[in-house]
Amino acid sequence: MNGDGLTVKDLLNRFLTVKQNRVDSAELSPRTFRDYKDVCDRIITAFGPNRLVIDLAADDFESLRAEISNRRSAVSVGNEVQRTRTIFRYAYEAGLIDKPVRFGPDFVRPKQKALRKQRRENGKKLFSSADINALLDAAPLQLKTMILLGINCAFGNGDCGTLPMSVIDLKTGWIDYPRPKTEVERRCPLWQETVAALREWLSVRLPPRSPNLNAYLERYFGSLKSECLNKMIFFGDPSLRRAVKAFLIHYHDERNHQGLGNRIISPSDEVGATAGKIECRERLGGMLRYYHRAA
Repeated sequence: MNGDGLTVKDLLNRFLTVKQNRVDSAELSPRTFRDYKDVCDRIITAFGPNRLVIDLAADDFESLRAEISNRRSAVSVGNEVQRTRTIFRYAYEAGLIDKPVRFGPDFVRPKQKALRKQRRENGKKLFSSADINALLDAAPLQLKTMILLGINCAFGNGDCGTLPMSVIDLKTGWIDYPRPKTEVERRCPLWQETVAALREWLSVRLPPRSPNLNAYLERYFGSLKSECLNKMIFFGDPSLRRAVKAFLIHYHDERNHQGLGNRIISPSDEVGATAGKIECRERLGGMLRYYHRAA
């Protein structure tokens, strides 16, 4: 493909394919890929899928930045501007276009003054000891353990979600876990409270490959995948959430369950009616159907 015929859609597909390959080879985190995917979705919305990349000019990027600034913080604006520039810089460096895209003088990250002003206006984000104790007292065991790991080791959600057992030494009270994104070494001494919470959580955690210990949830996810997710193509997180929400309503309010004697979990008043016109209620474009008699 030459640069004269490169559309925005073609560029974004090429770029995301390269990034997905890096995710597959563990060179890029799934979270960073999702950030790039979200930026690509907004570029498509702003410029259109069939717009030629070589036709984009400074005023297009000025309008994009203005739209981003209206709904995002200064830090988020800076991140999105940088990711956008990375995407279009890839087009030139990969030889997809013959000359670099001209972003114009205004398509830049916010200045440090704007960032400092926003941080001052937002105020300091600090938890008092009373706040932390209240969280620990109210949290279930798994969340309590995550809170302690966050405070003790500065772990985020991603760290806790990918933390392997092989890096935890409860006997000596240490965690040796490099940062997944950069592989920078991290060695954290564990507090007694953190060790105790980890021991308690491990004692009640379900072992791997044991679906019968959580049969109801496994059955639901099996139905969700076979009846919904495997039959659809999703464009971003919002479309996935809408589909799951629609299926959940269908699963509880409209779908018969063999394990319940072909009954509905939460039947409405129309269930069992013998009079009235038969109607069909469709969800997800007709993929999920529920027949009932009109009230």
